Amino acid sequence: MDTKYFVSFTRDTEIKNSLLSWWSHLGRTGGDRAALRRCTSPVEVAFQPSFYRLLHGLESYGNPLDSTRVALIAGVLSHVKVNNFTLRFAQRMASVKPGGTRATVSGLRFLRYLRVEGPEELYLPTIRMVRLLGGECNIPDLATALYWWKSPETKNHLASDYYENAPLEL
Repeated sequence: MDTKYFVSFTRDTEIKNSLLSWWSHLGRTGGDRAALRRCTSPVEVAFQPSFYRLLHGLESYGNPLDSTRVALIAGVLSHVKVNNFTLRFAQRMASVKPGGTRATVSGLRFLRYLRVEGPEELYLPTIRMVRLLGGECNIPDLATALYWWKSPETKNHLASDYYENAPLEL
């Protein structure tokens, strides 16, 4: 289902809090997190009860959401270990590795990532990015980027965040 409703996990406080509460609950219930982590696609995520808790929790604030995009978010967030609000997702990719001089995610890998098209193709590459970041990222920012991935504005914001913070990758 396509949705005309604009949802922002960063700007809408109720939706952000609902998402963070769901993610926090995953950390307390290892079974739900483990089941989501074993999924290899958003379709598999849609078979998990914890996905429906997230979807219904988010939809309780109004308009219906695209369930495939929410499944993508749920599956990816099961791999996040630490929510860090200090840097947005692409800024975190551009941050310098400890003891190094290069970005955590190379410029070439970042460009390949931006070329990914839909939720099915985006699922595993995003999990790889989360792992490269040590499982630490800004959950609301990541969720918003994943939900609106097909939007050129989303990819422009990601590119801007990355290249403004990783000048050696130009």
